[in-house]
Amino acid sequence: MDTKRETKLSEWRRIRNKVIGLLKEAGFKPSQIIMLRYCELYKDGKPVRSLQLRPEVGYVGGKKDNVVRLSKRLRDALERLYREPLLFEGGGFCIPVITDRPIARVLTREHVGRITRQTTVR
Repeated sequence: MDTKRETKLSEWRRIRNKVIGLLKEAGFKPSQIIMLRYCELYKDGKPVRSLQLRPEVGYVGGKKDNVVRLSKRLRDALERLYREPLLFEGGGFCIPVITDRPIARVLTREHVGRITRQTTVR
């Protein structure tokens, strides 16, 4: 892997980790974070303001409502993640948001939990 691609990949991971931290801050559990899909979080190339959760994802923050409003900070981070050119090297649009590399294997709950403990959201 060349140095330029490694730099892009580390930038992508930094943005991904920020998104994970902000989702955790919004009340999502690691098991819910790994279930989110791009096609649910983006509409017309922009992050949605509120997210309608699928029944299998469950409820967020103890609320009995399956609609979650996304903060401006989270939407901005999602917009940066979406703009990364590494994202769409093959694969479809309705892929998991949280992967170890763009268009790669999905992270486990344990991976997401470790990232949330190591990531400081500013």
